[in-house]
Amino acid sequence: MGGGMTRRVRSAQCRVRGGWSVHSAFHIPHSALSKGLTFVELLMAATLFSILMVGLSTHLRGGILAWRRVQVMVDELQRVRVALERLTQDLANALVLDSRADAIPKTLFAADTLQFLTTQPSPIPAASADWRGPATGGIGGAGAHQAASRIWVVTYRLDDGTQPSALLRSAQTVRAARASLETRTDTLLANVKRLAIRYGYLSNTAAPGIEWRTTWDDPAQLPKLLELTIELERPSALPRQIRRVVVIPQGILKSVEEAG
Repeated sequence: MGGGMTRRVRSAQCRVRGGWSVHSAFHIPHSALSKGLTFVELLMAATLFSILMVGLSTHLRGGILAWRRVQVMVDELQRVRVALERLTQDLANALVLDSRADAIPKTLFAADTLQFLTTQPSPIPAASADWRGPATGGIGGAGAHQAASRIWVVTYRLDDGTQPSALLRSAQTVRAARASLETRTDTLLANVKRLAIRYGYLSNTAAPGIEWRTTWDDPAQLPKLLELTIELERPSALPRQIRRVVVIPQGILKSVEEAG
């Protein structure tokens, strides 16, 4: 009796040890274990994901910085383009009404300052102009009165009183200039370190060409060619110096001998 019971207990133990008993409360099927992840596997996955995200964030940050630099460059280039276009438009419409040395307003073409008459920079009503024609004649009558309403005195100069300095544009009517009234001044371009202006003369050398000088001393005539150089303050996304050659249709191209 005792021996038979012992054999049955041993047989049950062997079945449990063999792994083919399906009635145990602590039995976990092998298929269920194969679907889970261990802590080490989770830690490795998290580490790989972190490394991937660090690399992606670095590339994303570089792209954002590059986009910001391009945006700053585009904005600066747009401001410079607008300023140069305004200056070019005024010079293209420049004219001389009175060629006398003591004429008011005066024409000035210097190495760093421009003052001249131009048409239609800012249209104004014809009734607001006081036009009686130049002292030397040439324009007069009702038609001249209509033309005077579109003639302004403009001045381009560098403002050294502010830091950083800026390129200023002043504009007033002929009437206001003759009456010495207050001039309207606008900031055309900020962060300008230097404004340099040169004037073209026809060279009489063996190889004819253009010789550039910093002076134009003939108030009765307009120069044909001007070279404008704008030097920007640092830091700037644009080149430090920006040059443009402007042609005045009403100007003349003097020779070096005529300039003296």
